[in-house]
Amino acid sequence: MVGINKEDFNEEKIQQIISTRLDPPVTISAELVNLHGKYLGIITIYSSNNKPHQLKENGAFYIRRGSTTDFMHKEEIAYMLQEYGLIHIEQTPVFNAQVSDFDFNLVEKYFTLSGLSFQRDDAQLISSGFLYQDRETKKYILQLEEYFFLKQYSALFSHTSILIKDFASSSEVSVKLFAGNILNQLNAVSNYISSIKKYDNIDVINFCISKAIIERNYLNINRCIEVFIYKDKIEIVIPGLIDKNNFKKLEFKNIWMYFKLMIFDVDKKFIYPNIKKLKKIKVFEGPSQEITKVIIR
Repeated sequence: MVGINKEDFNEEKIQQIISTRLDPPVTISAELVNLHGKYLGIITIYSSNNKPHQLKENGAFYIRRGSTTDFMHKEEIAYMLQEYGLIHIEQTPVFNAQVSDFDFNLVEKYFTLSGLSFQRDDAQLISSGFLYQDRETKKYILQLEEYFFLKQYSALFSHTSILIKDFASSSEVSVKLFAGNILNQLNAVSNYISSIKKYDNIDVINFCISKAIIERNYLNINRCIEVFIYKDKIEIVIPGLIDKNNFKKLEFKNIWMYFKLMIFDVDKKFIYPNIKKLKKIKVFEGPSQEITKVIIR
């Protein structure tokens, strides 16, 4: 063990380097320890609620992948900004969407269930958050959360499909793809799974699929939600990393999507699981694959 010169270890200088080179700075503590006659400098970096942290020198964001440090991809940066409440992905504009993409029957049902009358005019859609108007072009722009109210299928949201592979029903794998808005998907997927087998925890299955739809990483346009049905379990693979400790809780990160689903879920079919059964599911994070896997026995 070589050790360091204790005169060279200056906590104030270390703190200054961090504050001038990182945005925002991280919280650390620095201490000098004497071990077997040699001095060691120990720097403790505390977990931060201000992620992501940017290196000012080159503007890069970094992330740990196993035992290595790597540059963050743009999807990872956006997802982390959402994770810590700096952006709300459900309020991201979808620039190529049009007002004509709305299923106005669903919009009217939402207003009715909310105890409001629907006038079907642009002013009401803007004041209710369904649209916003670009200041320069004056065009009306939809937001991602309106994925609830789109027509049966939109090419703008093709990555939001749910792919089901059934390994349980026969010797051959049955593959089904469910597209459309959130409500159509949830009902179709729930009915299909129930047609395969009578599950005594279908409420938990419905909740996990609802959570997958609302919490998935919508910035990952190359991957859809995948559901694998086996004889003894169901696996759900979700694009994006979801905190495994929060997945089993009745908490939703995309609060506006959750609120709309709560309004529509009058039969308490999708977001009201049996809490005791919910504790039995297994949730695994796959950082190298940027996915979350849920296993329901």
